[in-house]
Amino acid sequence: MVAVDGENMREFVEAELRGWLPVMGVVLPEPQIDRILAEAETTLARYLTADGLAFDISAHLATCRRP
Repeated sequence: MVAVDGENMREFVEAELRGWLPVMGVVLPEPQIDRILAEAETTLARYLTADGLAFDISAHLATCRRP
């Protein structure tokens, strides 16, 4: 479960767009980031509770060792 203060919803989405996507080699143009951020507020509003933004999310972690 992810819990994000409702006031920081935009920062949460922006961190994904500007932080994690480039790490994976995905760099979006500014106009597209702006559109996504605008849409995210409307789309994620249904997950906004009295405690902030809350929804289930999964993460896949992998580790490796050199032989």
